[in-house]
Amino acid sequence: RYISVTGVQTCALPIYFNAFVEADPGGDGRVRSDFTLTNASGANLTGKKRDKGPVSGQIGTGGKRLTLRTGDGTIRLTRY
Repeated sequence: RYISVTGVQTCALPIYFNAFVEADPGGDGRVRSDFTLTNASGANLTGKKRDKGPVSGQIGTGGKRLTLRTGDGTIRLTRY
């Protein structure tokens, strides 16, 4: 779980990462992901960028929960 008040959160994850993700960018924030989120709900997906609002979904085969929240900012899920 990672929570911040404001700003950009970048979470670099291994290519073969598996988890259930909950990402809430707060106010005017957006969620961007290099990963395909399956069983996703929340803001609409356009390419790898989502509209404003919280998003939840599964990366890979799912598994443990990864929670990311910020009061107002962008959340980025990147591969390394």
